[in-house]
Amino acid sequence: ISYENWRPSDQKVYISDISKVKEKLRWNPRVGPREGVNKLVGWIKVNEKIFM
Repeated sequence: ISYENWRPSDQKVYISDISKVKEKLRWNPRVGPREGVNKLVGWIKVNEKIFM
């Protein structure tokens, strides 16, 4: 993997805030961020043909 230099319009940091959806929809996630990312990575590995 090679990375290019940052462009002025690139977002360097992203922080999710789900407080509004939790309040308005009374929704809570069933899994935490770490478990969610692990599940996503596992799903991508199983379905990597989609990305080829």
